[in-house]
Amino acid sequence: MGLKPRSLKNRLLLSLFVVAVVVFILTELIFIEKGRRSLVKMIEKSVDAYVSSLVAMRLAGPDGGTGLNLAEESIGESKDRSTNAYFLILRLSDSREIARSESLRDVNLSLPMSPQEFPRGKTYFWKARIQGEKVRCAALREFARIETAGDAGSSMDSGESECLFIAGLSQGYIGIRLRETLEITAPLLTIELAVMLALGWVVIWRGLAPLRVFEREVQAISSANLTPVTVPEIKEFASVATTLNAIIANLKDAFERERRFTSNVAHELRTRVSEIRCASEVALKYADDLNERERKNYEDILQSAKEMQDTVLNLLTLARCHAGQLKPQKDLIQLRPLIESLWEKRAKEAASRGIIGFGAVPENLSIVTDRNFLEIILDNLFSNAASHSVENGKIGWVASNHGGEFSFSISNSVRGLSEDDLRCMFEPFWRKDEVRSSGDSHSGLGLSLVKSLAGVLGLSVSARLTAPAILTITLFEKRAA
Repeated sequence: MGLKPRSLKNRLLLSLFVVAVVVFILTELIFIEKGRRSLVKMIEKSVDAYVSSLVAMRLAGPDGGTGLNLAEESIGESKDRSTNAYFLILRLSDSREIARSESLRDVNLSLPMSPQEFPRGKTYFWKARIQGEKVRCAALREFARIETAGDAGSSMDSGESECLFIAGLSQGYIGIRLRETLEITAPLLTIELAVMLALGWVVIWRGLAPLRVFEREVQAISSANLTPVTVPEIKEFASVATTLNAIIANLKDAFERERRFTSNVAHELRTRVSEIRCASEVALKYADDLNERERKNYEDILQSAKEMQDTVLNLLTLARCHAGQLKPQKDLIQLRPLIESLWEKRAKEAASRGIIGFGAVPENLSIVTDRNFLEIILDNLFSNAASHSVENGKIGWVASNHGGEFSFSISNSVRGLSEDDLRCMFEPFWRKDEVRSSGDSHSGLGLSLVKSLAGVLGLSVSARLTAPAILTITLFEKRAA
């Protein structure tokens, strides 16, 4: 079983949607990443300035000790335990802690390396976590002035000591700003995505317009309509249309050759068969001069000539149907009398084989179409049912016209017919092998003629097995409401 075909327009729209969503996500990620880097750089600058301000402070040791003499404006918010700013100063000679901010409390700040390994004179940045909060830290290794207390409380400069100045700022601000950026850019990008999809739909719809025309023309191709399709102005489909037109031209030529052949054969046979029939009729006109054997031979020849004439006439009618030479008339036909008269012609043959026929046709049911063509169609359907129904079988028919839709169905009992046979049933000269070998006098043109004449009248015909042993052939017409 083949896969169900998918719409090219839907596939293109889906591809466009996927691409647009990917572009949307990538654009949003780029915005966020650029914003994050910008904020990180801003925090690093702030931390760098913070740690540089610590280096500029004077370190003092009251009572001979070492301490930190910081102005209130230099300490800033780091005195507050709830602040997001931190600092720590270590003396490298003995790794002694000189000062720490109140915000650090008793937290043991984890360093990426030992204090003595930090580069001298260069700010080093790293990430740390303080009480579960992400913090951007910076460390600067520099010499600082150390003062010790002298006599009478005076201070004495004891020289410089190398210290590690550490400062940190919380990165929570980054998350806040990134959320703000996302809240601003996401709706805008969503609107852009919707506009892109709408414009994409319009572009795809307009771009596929030649393909829709091509599709309609291809769907209109049939044995009765072999008009070449318009070559689209799209390179990918132009070659397909050109190839299809070449196939249509070859097919048209083949059909035309077949019509000419059928017509020529029918005309040639018609002349020869007429001569044979005429000779047989003349001979039988003087039957008194013939013995019993000769008379029987001429009667058989005449019967065969009549059957051949019917075959030739059907061939000519088929050729004219295919050539479009038949022009139907418009007659108002009462169906019930016509169907009853046609069944009477076949009732004797059916009864001889034990076949029962019955039908249901409304009394006033009528149709406007060509009487002669419809009569040929129905007569062939009854002939086919009476000839090929199994012995002691049944033939049933029903005609109706509901909601402007006319239909006529005829069913008969069959044996050995399969679904594959239904596809060949309306081909000229098709008969099952069992029928061919049984000596049946039918030529196999009846149902082919039914289908061709039905097409001339604007009718359709179908065959189906309504049960394993019941064949139903339906003739129907759909009228506009």
